Amino acid sequence: MDEVWSRVREGRHVVLVGSPPLPPDAAEGEPRWAVVRVGCDGPWSTWGPLEAARSRIEALLGEPRSRRGETVDRVGSSARVLDGLPLRGDLAEATVEAMLVSAANRLATREPGRSALVLDGLESADEATVQALREIVERDGWLRLPLVLAVRRLPDQGPLAELLEALDEEPLVLEVAADPSGFDWTGLRSEHLLVMRAAAVVGRSFEVELVGRLLGVSADAVLLRLQQIADKGAPLVDHGGGRFFIPEAARHVLVQRVLPSLVERWHRRLGEILAEPVPPSAAPTHEPPAPDDEALADASSSATMTYGEIFEASAKSGLSVPPREAPSEELHRGGEARAPAPTPDPSATFRLDPEDYERAMGSEARDQARAAHHLSEAGLPERAIEQYLAALRNVALRGDSRRALLIAEHALALLERQPPSRARELLHARVLAAAARVRWRGVGRGASLTLQGALETLDQAEQLIGPDGPLELRIEVALLVAGVCYDLGDIASLQRALDVLTEAARGLLAAGESVLAARLLNDQAAVYLRAGDPVRANHLLQQSRSVFDELHRERPDDPAVIIERAETEHLLARLPLHARLRAGREDEAFSLALGHARAAVEGYRRLGGGVEVGRVAETMGRLELARGRHDRAAQHLELALRTSRELSDVIGLARTTAALAELYIAANRPAEALQALQESVAFNYDKGSPLGLAVNRRTLASLHEALGAQPHELPELVHELREIETTLASAETILGRVSVPGDVD
Repeated sequence: MDEVWSRVREGRHVVLVGSPPLPPDAAEGEPRWAVVRVGCDGPWSTWGPLEAARSRIEALLGEPRSRRGETVDRVGSSARVLDGLPLRGDLAEATVEAMLVSAANRLATREPGRSALVLDGLESADEATVQALREIVERDGWLRLPLVLAVRRLPDQGPLAELLEALDEEPLVLEVAADPSGFDWTGLRSEHLLVMRAAAVVGRSFEVELVGRLLGVSADAVLLRLQQIADKGAPLVDHGGGRFFIPEAARHVLVQRVLPSLVERWHRRLGEILAEPVPPSAAPTHEPPAPDDEALADASSSATMTYGEIFEASAKSGLSVPPREAPSEELHRGGEARAPAPTPDPSATFRLDPEDYERAMGSEARDQARAAHHLSEAGLPERAIEQYLAALRNVALRGDSRRALLIAEHALALLERQPPSRARELLHARVLAAAARVRWRGVGRGASLTLQGALETLDQAEQLIGPDGPLELRIEVALLVAGVCYDLGDIASLQRALDVLTEAARGLLAAGESVLAARLLNDQAAVYLRAGDPVRANHLLQQSRSVFDELHRERPDDPAVIIERAETEHLLARLPLHARLRAGREDEAFSLALGHARAAVEGYRRLGGGVEVGRVAETMGRLELARGRHDRAAQHLELALRTSRELSDVIGLARTTAALAELYIAANRPAEALQALQESVAFNYDKGSPLGLAVNRRTLASLHEALGAQPHELPELVHELREIETTLASAETILGRVSVPGDVD
């Protein structure tokens, strides 16, 4: 026991075989130990042990619940400005890992040498928890609070063995107490036995408050009876904070003696209790960073204007325009179509769901994954799946994509146990659609969070739904397919995006949902814009603006209307980056575009759209770069970079670092351009974006040209240049090589 806390005092992590001992009593005049203990062998929950650890650390520190992106420790230099241009530091992510480390380090700073995080029963932890811990400990120097990781026995292999090996600490072995299974529970008084039976149905790890609500008594009454039960010698372990633990053998004996009808009734009630929402005021929100007012000073009043005759003729996009869906030909005045010279950047966010904001800003479930478990045990699989879906969405919104996909696996496993039916197929499709959304837009990096993986999952969902499936579900999947194809960005993918959007619009119009069909105008415009047809995109955007400006006058606080208007403004802001501008009208176009961008920011900020604010900032940076105002471009790109880091928006990071490379080339800073380009290639490969790699290849060609004009600098940079070429070629071999729409193969 002394060795455990001696290592903690030295700031070392501890691997422990056995039950973690209590910290020693403080000597007179010394502060008490600040130790947070979390069991990993409790009921499988929505948020998991690491989220529980963060919450308890913040409670110990006396802090309010943190909000995503606000209290994350920065690793390395972060973003800094040098001569007006931002340089990228190490990536800092607002993931569950980073939020925990941030809180833990504050505790380590306040209580140096007398604080620790104890994770008990780690052999029972789910794979998401083990992987997150491994990522934390493998980042040298990131976590300053000592960990005490306790297992009942050392694993021989697997993820847990790799985690413990990464700590590089000699395990301490304490005597493991035998499981006390000989206690005679039937000797308890009836009211005491009832409490223990209810607790056993909750699980081998249970909360006093939850048992009290199940039985309709106060938590104080339950605690008093637990004290009396412990006095009888019952094998109860108090983990603090009203959380108790009983051995699995004891739990089994207690539940076995409860009437099956009562067990079912209790499971149903527990599912209902655990699914109850916390009041909206307690739900965390993320306030996106504000754009720099000085940098926006000249972009304030032009959002109500139109581009008029600033554009030259449209280009041929290479897309097949569906019958009766083509924009009016009168927009093609100005002669023969010519290929545009678009700025090489992936475009703005394809689809922003207003329900994201309602969930992020509204109520948050107490523990929907646990609720799903109890509802399943009560014989209510459909209600359980609904709770799993709600848990998946909430966890994804909190930045824990890995755990969200694990929740999806639990839901799919439950579905596999149900008899075949049409209802099961549709529920299966809904879970796949939710999982695909996480794979597409989920934060973080990893093999499970790729565009290709998202599309494969959606293909499965489409097969399950079929052409006769519910319209709402078909539209949801169609929008997801279009969004993923849009981010893939090659002509074949863009054609598929346009096709599914057209089919979705027809389905909505046939159902009399004209407003919902109008919401697809922005999506279609985004596809045409990416494909190199800004005039056709402009036509659709003007239609969208007309519809939603009118709706805004009728219902100015409708989130869906606010979002559509913001998306329209963002796409209008990007038009000059893809259009051929008439000679002498360039500055007018860029000024008008910046006005549209500011209007988009105002809409997104109203609903807390942090990712989208970052995407608009990137667009503004590109506009200022095209305008030749490098300092202004740097300010916008610094905001975009900071926002993408805080929200772990990998696509945003890929785009912004690509834009930074262009900026550094224009500013005659090839070394920084190489660094930014190298990072953009890595981000695009992580997300599986062949279009992003195609953009990187164009930037690489620009770098070659820039270095060719400065032969005296070439020897110092040629090695890095060749490394990037090799990395890019390898990535394109795996993901496929495409051309940027508008280019000639």
